Amino acid sequence: ALEIADLLIAIAFSFITSNPRNVPALMCLHEMFVARYSFSKKDQDKEYAVKALKRGLDVAFHAGAIGMIGWVEYGSCNPLERAPERPLLILSNLAAFHGFLGDWGSAIDTMQSLVLRCKQQFPLYHPFTLSSILDLAACLMNNGLRDQAMKCGHRARQRLAFYLGEQEQAYFVCRNNNVYGLKNGDSQFGSHQDACGLDHLSMLKAFSSHMRRLQGRKMTQVLGPNHPIILLFHCFLGDTLSVLANCIASSRSEQNEYE
Repeated sequence: ALEIADLLIAIAFSFITSNPRNVPALMCLHEMFVARYSFSKKDQDKEYAVKALKRGLDVAFHAGAIGMIGWVEYGSCNPLERAPERPLLILSNLAAFHGFLGDWGSAIDTMQSLVLRCKQQFPLYHPFTLSSILDLAACLMNNGLRDQAMKCGHRARQRLAFYLGEQEQAYFVCRNNNVYGLKNGDSQFGSHQDACGLDHLSMLKAFSSHMRRLQGRKMTQVLGPNHPIILLFHCFLGDTLSVLANCIASSRSEQNEYE
C-alpha cells in the first residue's frame, strides 16, 4: 500500500511542479498524504498533508484577491480558483483533518476562522454558513464544550427557521396575489406576482440542493453518521425539503384548479 501511495504522490508532485497553482491538484495531494499517514502513522506524512492544504489556501486567497496583484509572473489562473467558496472549502477540509487526528482544539480554531469568513462573504443563512456553524458546534462538543456547542446549534437553527419562514411566506403571498389578479382580470399583475413566486420557489430549490450536497462534506465522514450534530443537520435538511414540498404541492393544486 505504501509503495502505491508513494507512486501516486510522485506523479502528483510531477504534475504540481508543472502546475504550481493548481488548487485541486494540491487538494488531491493532501488526500494522498492522508492515505499514506493512515498506513505509516509517520508525523512527516501528517505535516505534508497539512502543508498541501495550506499551500492550496494561499493560492486560493491570492486568486481571489482584489486586482489579482502578482498574477503576471504566474500566468493566467483557472476561473474556478476565484470562486469565493474555494478557500472556505479548504479551511473546512483542514478542520476535518485536525478532527481526524483527534486535535479538536486546532479544529475549533480553524472552524472559528471559517465561520468568520463565511459571515463576511455569504448571507447568514447560506447553507455553507449553516453547515460551518454546525461543524464548529461538533468540534466544541467533541472537545467537551457542550454549552458553547448548544449555543452554536441554536444560532444555526434560528437562522434556518427565519430563512425558510421568510421564503415560504413570500411565496404564498405572491401566489395569492396572482390568484387575485387572475380573478379580477388583471393578467399582467397576476403574471408579475406569479413570476415573483417562482423566484422564491427557485431559491428554495437551490437552497435544498446545496444542503443535500453538503451531506458529503469531510467533517461528516470524521464525525460519523450517528453524531448528534450530523443528525441535527439531517433535521435541517428535512425541514428545508418539507417547506419546499409544501410550496410545490400548493403550486400544483392551483394549476389543476385553473386547468
